[in-house]
Amino acid sequence: MDDIFLISGNWNNVKQGAFDMARLRKAIIEPLNELQKQAFVMLCKDYSPGMIPTKSTLLKQMVWTQAVQSGALRPWAGLMVDTPVDLESIKESCDVYKRCFGLDEASLEDLAELSGINKECIRESVRRKLPICTSLLDTTDPLPQPNIRGLVGMMAKNGSTLMTLEVANYSFETTVNCGSLKGKAMHVVAYFLRKIITEQAECACALYEELFNTR
Repeated sequence: MDDIFLISGNWNNVKQGAFDMARLRKAIIEPLNELQKQAFVMLCKDYSPGMIPTKSTLLKQMVWTQAVQSGALRPWAGLMVDTPVDLESIKESCDVYKRCFGLDEASLEDLAELSGINKECIRESVRRKLPICTSLLDTTDPLPQPNIRGLVGMMAKNGSTLMTLEVANYSFETTVNCGSLKGKAMHVVAYFLRKIITEQAECACALYEELFNTR
């Protein structure tokens, strides 16, 4: 019986994870290798809460690659907080996560159609639930200095005081050559990316509950 799934041919039911759709997706993912799993999660449109933990886990496995792409491993001798990082690359990663969790503009249109709720209302709800991502992606202000200090400053603007203190305690006043694979700057960027993923996963769960289970 574990190999039998009750599914629907209605595309809206597929996107909502109705019937056994979420269970079927997990069964499809299970035999895949890690890269195939990541590709599946990034390409497969699914707004159901049953897939959110799987998406979160797979995306967090990718943060080390994205931290390296941000330039956090380039040789740097000096204060950790001044280590250069590519903030645009971090913004791009944040945007990718939003698409995976169904929080980007195209997905909000789908959710508005599925739920019968005005898209603007949904967008505003998402903005309130994503303080870090909203400021990172929607700001019209110029980006701060492209380094760890600028990254921490962006967190402070978002009101993420606890997170800012956590990163500050980890990085400020630490002098290190970040050219090694265990460079602390890379760990700070990976930490920040994991926080973004967690924020979006929690938002996606809360949004589904708000749109489909509390009406």
